[in-house]
Amino acid sequence: MRAYPFDVVISDTMKVENYFQIKLSDGAVLSVYNPCLFEGLSYADLKGCILKEIREDETANVIVLALDKGTLRVDVHPDAWIGPEAMTLYGSGHSIVIWN
Repeated sequence: MRAYPFDVVISDTMKVENYFQIKLSDGAVLSVYNPCLFEGLSYADLKGCILKEIREDETANVIVLALDKGTLRVDVHPDAWIGPEAMTLYGSGHSIVIWN
């Protein structure tokens, strides 16, 4: 299991066609393409949350976004794919990260 530590505030969210973007206060943008499950919060609650960590759980076929107010689980089961990647992270201070 790989983990990417953060500790950055979600400054905004935006739905774009069949995916959504999470804008972080450090200027990075995380695009989520695969289906996901919100636990302890909803899409409307994301703004203002603190993204603590992104970790990959290969045994459960999910990518977990650990937030201060809940969890977002992105489905990476082989049948869940909508496009070539599940998520992408672009932005200042970060290398481009693609979860595929």
